[in-house]
Amino acid sequence: MATYYGKTHVKFVNPDETEIKDDYTVPIPEGLTEYFEPSKPVTYEQSLAWLTDGIEPYPGYADEFNEWDKAWEMVNRAQAEADGNPYLVLPTAHPQPDFDADGQPADFDDPEIVVDPDSGLAKLYVAEDTQTEDADANDAD
Repeated sequence: MATYYGKTHVKFVNPDETEIKDDYTVPIPEGLTEYFEPSKPVTYEQSLAWLTDGIEPYPGYADEFNEWDKAWEMVNRAQAEADGNPYLVLPTAHPQPDFDADGQPADFDDPEIVVDPDSGLAKLYVAEDTQTEDADANDAD
């Protein structure tokens, strides 16, 4: 027997009639479109090549796209700050290698996880002259 759950009112909102500006309280720059609109005509195949392989449909397409993307990033950051959720932007860390006495990057022979080409299994590779903590603990016993 069917179960009656009561009445529900459903309101359909046509996404074509709603504007993206409804969700933003910060001003959106004049001319910034919701979707990227290139300055020259682009075919579907060219768009697909851009998305999958990074091949520009015409010179300068990447610059136009990056400028549009940066403009939306600035709007989204301003909106997040206005909403009380500012972005946490950390400085980029550039690790510097350690150098040995000869001035060459140091190789510490750290244990590595390698894939055995014959079996396809991942294994822990430890150089023969490197001792692990477990080996040190066993030697103390």
